Order: sequence, then C-alpha cells, then structure tokens
Amino acid sequence: MSELSKQQNKQLRQIASMAHERELGKVLSELGSAFDRWENDEVSARELNDRILELDRGALKQIWDKYQRLPAETVVAQGISEGFVQESEVPAEILDHLRKQIQFFSDEMARNDKER
Repeated sequence: MSELSKQQNKQLRQIASMAHERELGKVLSELGSAFDRWENDEVSARELNDRILELDRGALKQIWDKYQRLPAETVVAQGISEGFVQESEVPAEILDHLRKQIQFFSDEMARNDKER
C-alpha cells in the first residue's frame, strides 16, 4: 500500500473532521431530546443533569479521545464502517488505501453485534 500524498492527507483530515461532527451530532441530538423531555416536565432537572454528566463522562469523552488520539486514517475507516461517512464521500485512492482498515472495523462490528 503506497503512502498518501499531502493533498490526500489533507482530504483525509477533512473527512475525519466531518465524521467527528456527525458522530458528535448523533450524541448531542440525544441530549437535545433529554432537554425536550425536561421542558415537557417528563424528567426532573436532576435527571437531566445526570444524563448530561453520563454523556460527558461516557460517549462524549470517548468521541473526544478517539478523534484526538487516533490517526485520521483510523477514524475515517471506523467512520465508514459505523455509517458516519459514506464511501461515496471518499476519493477512490483514499478509499483503496483504507480498504483493509474498513474491513477490520466492519468485522469487529459484526462480531460485537453477534455477542449482543
């Protein structure tokens, strides 16, 4: 597998940023729903606060860690396998470069689904 060019690495970082935004958006929309339930008096302020803390210490921290610590190649491959990035949004040369990693993450997701 050949190395990516500077331009391709730039594109890869942009795609990683898009995946990050989409993954955060998914979690934050869940938080938005929690605020809606609070505004409708379906949950207490304390329950809403607990949900915020749970997300901050859980899913949001995991997302932050992933996108701060892992290489762009890894997060894009994982983003494709998780559906945050469509293969059609990735240039063909980059997609070919990531093919083995995408397969790895897809296989991992399938194994995890079977265990549930």
